[in-house]
Amino acid sequence: MRMAVDLSDVDRARRVISSGSSGHPWSSHVADQLEAWATGEFFDWPFSREAVAAATRDTLTLRPE
Repeated sequence: MRMAVDLSDVDRARRVISSGSSGHPWSSHVADQLEAWATGEFFDWPFSREAVAAATRDTLTLRPE
């Protein structure tokens, strides 16, 4: 993993993970960030509740039975 974080504004943090966003060896996402990692590209990494909510595309809700 490569990341850059300005501690005065953590919502501007950037990261890339060479093993992909999944980490599961049989997932289609296991190498989806490898090229970005190799070329020095970064992705946004929001931290605050507001920044995460603004960046959210999908929500998964788990409920116990």
